[in-house]
Amino acid sequence: MPIDATEPAQPGWEPFAAPESPPEAQPVPPPEPPPERPAASPRRRGRIALIAGLVAVGIAAVAVGGFALSGELTREPTARELTAAKAQELDSRWRNRTAGEIFPATVQYEFETAPPGAKPKAHRIGIAAASGCAQALDRQAAEILALGGCRTVLRATYVDDSGTLVSTIGIAVMPSVKNAGEVDGRLARVPGQADNRRYGLLPVGFVDTVTDRFGADQRQQLSFGNNSTPYVFFAATGWADGRKKVRQTEQVEDFDFAQAVLTQVMSQFLPSQRPCAEKSVEC
Repeated sequence: MPIDATEPAQPGWEPFAAPESPPEAQPVPPPEPPPERPAASPRRRGRIALIAGLVAVGIAAVAVGGFALSGELTREPTARELTAAKAQELDSRWRNRTAGEIFPATVQYEFETAPPGAKPKAHRIGIAAASGCAQALDRQAAEILALGGCRTVLRATYVDDSGTLVSTIGIAVMPSVKNAGEVDGRLARVPGQADNRRYGLLPVGFVDTVTDRFGADQRQQLSFGNNSTPYVFFAATGWADGRKKVRQTEQVEDFDFAQAVLTQVMSQFLPSQRPCAEKSVEC
């Protein structure tokens, strides 16, 4: 049955209320302009200009300094710097090179009775730990080296190609070329040194090798030398069979192999022609 809109609604029923009209939008006031900054005073403007100038000068100085540093790093060393680098590298070579570089594993040598085409070699048996000068030399020699400021002695022992001859090679480290030269001269003036040197290096024998019977009493020949470097070089040579010292007239063999080894070791300590290329040197 149709409902008459004029009829009263059923009890408890209310019609949906019409939505209220939204309030009218209020106009937003425009933002206030920022306060005006006071004009910089002439004094302040001067300070700003000064700071800007200093910054520019600093940047220029850094650029010039970098350019100068680049030039310093790439330029060739002067003659004076090269001489100093050579001395520095030579003085420290005994510490900066390995024992195997100082004492080569083999050294080729020659002797008169060798068969044609033979190329005999001396073989390194062992390298001793660095020792004090007094422990590595006879007392008479050690006292002379002590006067020259001997620092330490390096030693290694070799045998000839036949394994019957033994030689311990030694390097005494001195403070300077001058000290080493003076020590070499004093050693040559020791009484009895002219014929078959009486005093010098103490040998090192190695257990369970052909050198284990080679000691101070077995030395048949002693020698030393200097090559205008801060080092004095020694050799103590004899037989591997434990034979004690014999008179020079009874020596039927020569010990030329030892001289060849000594010469080779000395060549490891000649001045470098390119010291600035060495790792231990900065030019």
